[in-house]
Amino acid sequence: MEYAFWANEQCFGSAVLMFLGGIVGAIPFPAFESGGKPLFYGYWWAAIYSIIVGLLVMVIEYPRGKRRKGNVVERRFQSGLGKFVTALGPLTRNYYSRFVIYFLLSIPPCTLVTSILGGLGLAVGSLIYLVSGIKGEQWCSPSTSGSQANAKPSNAKYISEAPKNPPPRRPVAANGEN
Repeated sequence: MEYAFWANEQCFGSAVLMFLGGIVGAIPFPAFESGGKPLFYGYWWAAIYSIIVGLLVMVIEYPRGKRRKGNVVERRFQSGLGKFVTALGPLTRNYYSRFVIYFLLSIPPCTLVTSILGGLGLAVGSLIYLVSGIKGEQWCSPSTSGSQANAKPSNAKYISEAPKNPPPRRPVAANGEN
């Protein structure tokens, strides 16, 4: 089982929650005791931090990496961000470094009520990255060269032709066809 796929989805979703929680935390609210002047939450710095870190983690986690079998369902427009993640080198390709970075980045959002869910989700995603690092997984770019794109898939021997008879079908051996 590949844990990196689940960590990618967990961290991306948590980053979205952290970003939205940061926006809600940064919006001032009217206070009637202060003469109608808008006030900010006491931890507005955590809201700004959550917006910035949420965007950063979304950019890093948006492209899906290639799985061990070589297949991947790419997200739309992920090729440019995949090159960016590859250019960051071992900081993003190695799952141990992602574990450390994401775990440290998940602490400040937990100080704000509006972004605590995103911070806790990012911490859980970082722990899943630790497990995938222990299993020996590493992020690989899903982009392929032209020669690999034209090659047959590795499971081509299991792909059969579409049936020609409408259902219900009899087994091929019973029809006398081989």
